[in-house]
Amino acid sequence: MNTFKMLVLTALTAAALGIGALAAAPSASALPPSFCRAISRQADIYIGLSNATRDRAPSWLHNYYARQADKYTTFWEDACL
Repeated sequence: MNTFKMLVLTALTAAALGIGALAAAPSASALPPSFCRAISRQADIYIGLSNATRDRAPSWLHNYYARQADKYTTFWEDACL
């Protein structure tokens, strides 16, 4: 009887974890498309500025644009994909 209780408890635990994982899955479109487009556009702007200032501007300015591009790209990947 003890083995039977353990098997039932294991099955219930596995079922609860499986249902919890399905219920907690985020939707693919968590943010409105217009917001995602704006974030993507901002990331593209900073990527362009970073590329344009690579050889023609002080390194601190290029680094700032590169960090901003990384920040917006990472936010877009996390929130919009």
